[in-house]
Amino acid sequence: MGQEKTGITQEALDLADQDIIIPMIGMVQSLNVSVASALILYEAQRQRQNAGMYLRENSMLPEDEQQRLLFEGGYPVLAKVAKRKGLPYPHVNMQGGDRGRRRLVVHDAGSRVIT
Repeated sequence: MGQEKTGITQEALDLADQDIIIPMIGMVQSLNVSVASALILYEAQRQRQNAGMYLRENSMLPEDEQQRLLFEGGYPVLAKVAKRKGLPYPHVNMQGGDRGRRRLVVHDAGSRVIT
């Protein structure tokens, strides 16, 4: 990504594997770097999802490792509580929710898993 004011240097462009252009329509001249980055990352994720790259059967990680990473990355505070109290993580589906298998309930008095 180049600077918002001057763009990318020629050296960086020469070293890049890919040159990406975001088409612009209307009076807008450019997107700022953070918006352009978000747009590119979103499009890359969308294309990968459409190509089936996020399906579990294509993953090199075992199901339990996928679940651990999904829960710890998506719910870091709850993961810390569950870890501290020795509770198992609930199952997380690809939409980020629970499939009804287990639910982590956190109360002031403590936490417990409801199956």
